[in-house]
Amino acid sequence: MPEKKRIYLILALGFFLTFPLAACDTDLIDGDDPVFYTLTVEMQGEGEILDDKDNVVLESEDEIEKIDGEKGALIKLIANPAEGYAFYKWTGDVETEEKEISFEMNQEKAVTALFLTKPASIDEFRHDNEERVWSVEFSPEGEQIISGGDDSIKIRDPLTGDVELDFTEHEDKANQVTFSSDGAWVASAGGDLGGGKTKVWETESGDIVSEFEHDGAINSIAFSPDDGMLALGGGHNNETLIILNPDTGDIIETFTEDEAQFNSVSFTSDSKKVIAGLDDETVKIWDVQTGDLVTEFTGHSGEIHALDISSDDNLIVSSALGDPIKVWEEDSGAVVTTFDEQGIVDSLTFSPDDSMVVSGSRDGTVKIWDVETGDIIVNFDNHDSGVWAVDISPEGNMAASGDDDGVIKVWEW
Repeated sequence: MPEKKRIYLILALGFFLTFPLAACDTDLIDGDDPVFYTLTVEMQGEGEILDDKDNVVLESEDEIEKIDGEKGALIKLIANPAEGYAFYKWTGDVETEEKEISFEMNQEKAVTALFLTKPASIDEFRHDNEERVWSVEFSPEGEQIISGGDDSIKIRDPLTGDVELDFTEHEDKANQVTFSSDGAWVASAGGDLGGGKTKVWETESGDIVSEFEHDGAINSIAFSPDDGMLALGGGHNNETLIILNPDTGDIIETFTEDEAQFNSVSFTSDSKKVIAGLDDETVKIWDVQTGDLVTEFTGHSGEIHALDISSDDNLIVSSALGDPIKVWEEDSGAVVTTFDEQGIVDSLTFSPDDSMVVSGSRDGTVKIWDVETGDIIVNFDNHDSGVWAVDISPEGNMAASGDDDGVIKVWEW
């Protein structure tokens, strides 16, 4: 064989023999290399996150920890709240209220532990008996708190629970109670299927200013900011919104919706419009002077249980059965924020500066929400029964809540 051909043959054979071996060697290397995924760990609030060997993984909300986990590996994390805080839940690729989480690394993942300020109950007292507290409210100065349930109305010092005034002349159920804007009057209403009376009282003396007899029950009441009107939201056998003169008990205006109860009512700050949440899944606003329907919000998919309007009239917050809490623009009717609350919320109110909303739920929790973000700021969770009434103090530093067992709690945070 000529010399050149011999060389070409040797080179060709060498290439043929070495190439498959190289390819096989590469496959073996790739097959032996483990695959890793990254777990990103964050937290909000104060606490620490531990692994299954009690090593600290993360201890500041200003930091982010990234953990490389081999494919198929099981990772365990434990949320440990700091003093004065309580663990709320994990969010992200794991959604749970359990402190300990375990999951398999099969993709890139991220989790966040939420720690909330642990509120302190500064006072606890029973309204009158073990019957439901239907309504609770701070006075305009924050120095008193009024509560209503069954046939009892009481005004107390919120810090001591001492009864300062007991209204005993309400012959029927006095479920709904409220202070006038100047605190000089108290209004009470309730009744049952057979009807009842709404009364307006002098706060200091307990003397009756006016009375109004109505058919069926009253589900909600509210003074106008100028105290010239009192709105009564009708319930069973009384599906009418009645606007009264609280000084005389005379009817100023009525609004009727077919087969719809008025579960919550409020006025705009200029006292010109009244807002109502109805069990036909709508929020409606009327002009009190003309009687015209101004607007209607139809974004809920359940009966409205509670609502409130911000002090600047820009926002309305509402809760409905089976729906997240919604915050609406009053002018446009657009939903600007939703609160991820899946319980049945029977009471809502804005904080004095409109930056927060306090809600009471039948799952026994009271929550303070950030209006802009929809985040929970504080979670009060030690009621033993459903919460039906909540309010926030004029200073914004205390909350009051009443439950199904007749217990009222006053909180600070």
